[in-house]
This record gives sequence, C-alpha cells and structure tokens, in this order.
Amino acid sequence: VIHGAILAFILSLRRKGNLTANRWLALFLVACMVSVLSVYIQYAKFHLLFPHFFIISTVAVFLLGPALFFYVWILTAIHRKSRWTDVLHFIPFLLYSTLLLILIISTNTDTLADFLKEMDADILEGVRFGLLPSLKLLHLIVYTILMLNILRKHSSRIKSNFSNLDQINLRWLQYFV
Repeated sequence: VIHGAILAFILSLRRKGNLTANRWLALFLVACMVSVLSVYIQYAKFHLLFPHFFIISTVAVFLLGPALFFYVWILTAIHRKSRWTDVLHFIPFLLYSTLLLILIISTNTDTLADFLKEMDADILEGVRFGLLPSLKLLHLIVYTILMLNILRKHSSRIKSNFSNLDQINLRWLQYFV
C-alpha cells in the first residue's frame, strides 16, 4: 500500500512523458490501494471502529476499470481527445457513491457499526450480499474485455504499419491487464 502511494504521488507530479497517462495510472494505483485497505480493514475488524471509512473505501473498485481503461486507451490511441461521453464510464462509481452517501448521512456511527456486524455474521454463515460483489466483478470483467480488445486492435494496427515489431509492442500491458 505504501509503495502504491509513493508511486501514485510520483506519477502525479512527474512532468515528463505522457502526463495524462501518468495521472490515469496514478488514479488506478490509488484505487488499488484503497481497495486493498478496505479488505485489510474488514479482515482486522477495523470496519466496526471506522464504519464510515470502510463504507467509503468500498467504492474504489468502481474506479479501477475506468482508470486502467483510459490509461490503456491513451497509450494505444494515435489521436485521443477527451469527449463528454467519457464521463459515462464513471456512472457506476457515481451511483454507488450516491447510494453510500445516502446510507452514511441517514445513519449514525453506531447504527452503521451494527449493520456491519450483521453483515459479518451473514458472511460467516455463508450468506453473502450477492448483488454487490457480482456487480463489482462484472464491472471488472467488462473493463478487462474492453482493454484486451483495445490492445488487440492496437497490435493489428502496428503489424500493418511496421515491418520490425521487436521494439514496438505493448505486450507487457496486455499481461498487466
């Protein structure tokens, strides 16, 4: 988590290279950090002490897909300009954040902690809140497919334009995705 924070900080301040791609990668790293922290917080039972932070931290999963998607798109696009439709990628994040904000505002800390205790008991009994984890997983699967499609198109574009492909590929990015 600390390495991710340092790398995200360095990427966001770096003035060389592709600034936009660096910032998207930094956002991806921050979302990864927060996601890992939320798992640790729940495992260590800190979510009962800091329920509002735990609830907020669970929203980071919905930033992973768009952040890495835009990073891949910027690295592979010849001329990529931002469009207003790019905001649509953040609708799941905004919807989930809005629902969580309503939950946080409408409950006090004790009520929220009781809710999380009940959630822990349900999880231990094997009854999971199936909808939300399924939506998060589906979100990540869709973005993985989108990114692999972008990389496939990029690879065929490179093959049609260059004869020597030894140094011109983003295979490392395909493995990363």
